[in-house]
Amino acid sequence: PILFVLIFSLDGILKPGYSAMNQPISYLEVGSNGWIQSANFIALGLSLILFAYGFFQSMAPLIKRLPLLASTILLLLVGLAFVNDGIFIPAAPAEAQDVLHSVLHTIGFEVIFFSLPIACLISGWQLWKIPAWRGYSLYSIITGLITVIPTVFILFSLSAASGTQNPSFTGLINRIFVVEALAWYVVMGIRLLSYEKMR
Repeated sequence: PILFVLIFSLDGILKPGYSAMNQPISYLEVGSNGWIQSANFIALGLSLILFAYGFFQSMAPLIKRLPLLASTILLLLVGLAFVNDGIFIPAAPAEAQDVLHSVLHTIGFEVIFFSLPIACLISGWQLWKIPAWRGYSLYSIITGLITVIPTVFILFSLSAASGTQNPSFTGLINRIFVVEALAWYVVMGIRLLSYEKMR
């Protein structure tokens, strides 16, 4: 996630005619050097799939099997959806948004922002029962509740994209929620690594 944020930030600064303030991250895939962001999505997705596997292994002693399976499957879906969004790029802002690759891209982001919040809420609820994990439990629950919000903004920005320009701050809002969601992986990843060392 950290590398993903660094790459899309640099790519947004260097891409001619791109506005990080007004255009979503996905539009970095459109036009010249779009392969950079496509590869960035795919690399992130593959790393999140590996995270889901590590999450399942580390959390097995802490979370009941059914909630653990459910949250792991949801985390796998998030990783697969990012890979999907690297393969299927969005349509350019002024183009029709109902072309197949654009629709599949949109579905990918809907999967991400529905699956991740539910995974956070399930794992957070389960971890609440363990005193040493209460802080991470609360963080997971809060992240889950906040991460539902981007779905509205993503759908709004994509529907607005059929016009000639995006509404102000669409890119900024998109970035805030993407970084907020991915921060959960960083925080939990660090905690899981330290937990494994203590076992």
